[in-house]
Amino acid sequence: MSLKLRLTLLALGALLLASIVLIGLARVAQDVSETRFEDLMLASKAQLWDRIIATEMERMEAGVQSMTRNRGAIAALYEGDRQALQDEARPTFNRLSSSGTLTGMQVVDGDARILFSTTGDFSGRTTKPLVRAVLEERNVMRGVQRDEDGTLVSTLVFPMYDRGQVVGATVFMRHMDAPLAEMAAADGSLNLLLDGRGNVEHRSYDPEENRLLDRIELDLPALGEQRVARALGDERAYSVVTHPVRAPDGEALAHFVSVSDFTESFGRQAVINRIAVASSVIVLLALAILIYWYTQRSFAPLLRAVSAADAIAQGDLSQELADTTRNDETGRLSHAMQAMLTQLRSMIEAINDATRQVASAAEQVSATTQQTDSGMRRQHQEIEQIATAMNEMTQTTREVASSA
Repeated sequence: MSLKLRLTLLALGALLLASIVLIGLARVAQDVSETRFEDLMLASKAQLWDRIIATEMERMEAGVQSMTRNRGAIAALYEGDRQALQDEARPTFNRLSSSGTLTGMQVVDGDARILFSTTGDFSGRTTKPLVRAVLEERNVMRGVQRDEDGTLVSTLVFPMYDRGQVVGATVFMRHMDAPLAEMAAADGSLNLLLDGRGNVEHRSYDPEENRLLDRIELDLPALGEQRVARALGDERAYSVVTHPVRAPDGEALAHFVSVSDFTESFGRQAVINRIAVASSVIVLLALAILIYWYTQRSFAPLLRAVSAADAIAQGDLSQELADTTRNDETGRLSHAMQAMLTQLRSMIEAINDATRQVASAAEQVSATTQQTDSGMRRQHQEIEQIATAMNEMTQTTREVASSA
């Protein structure tokens, strides 16, 4: 594997790792934002619900004096006369119910026995813990309770006094349909009250006109817990907020469920998420292409230097390196190789000159040798001639001597 490939893979790996980290951080940031949004939804729904219930209580408080100043009702309560109490309390209830202040009313004696009730023919002791608490503590108390028939109601309980003694208590009640309708009017949501088994007790819409529960499936938490969830139905997206409805003593009585259509909001979020993913992929590809291009560009002079070194190794000293003016390491390497190549050329030229000089001297030596050899051959011939002449002289001398 070449160095260029290793560096390219390293850069791409680092880029991929950085992208994964950034995507992870973005996902964490989105989860945090969604958690904050859910917390805000829970808090806003809870505050709005509490404010509406408090407003319901304030409306009922306006009619408290109609009973606390009703001497006939107090006397009948003290004597335990059911008929007389009904005759005195019924007009008060009719007046308050016609104005929309109440939907139900009860009067109990000091032992919490029901003497008058507009919500049903109840007898015996009341099952409302709030009533017993008012008789014990002698204070006005308010909160959500269940009536004797199990109906969930907003309840205002206040003691009834006769000459400074508590002789009983009056219970003002209001159905929960009105608070749900006010919630719907406040934020455009669809609201329900469900018991612990998931049965609908009250709702803010007409089930014949809006079949909400047919479109979505509610996933309720345990009674007393709260949750924000998403639900899909009929190509719509809903935010489902579940908040517990509690009695004043903290007991969870029911689920308050508020369903809001967040299709557009969730759709925009989905589009933003897709754009973010597509942008990340495009940026990643662009950076990968840029890294590849820059690596190719950066390694091109080095590759040319390697090719030149290979050619020089094979004896080709005609190479010229064109990247000697760069200011980076590759430029310095090319400059050094060019200087080395120039030096090699100078050395080779010097060697060639010396070789030519040696060859010229050798030729001169060879010529001198040939001349010496020719002179020696001439001297040899001359010596042979002298020797022949001497032989001839000797022969002549012998002949002369022989003649004498």
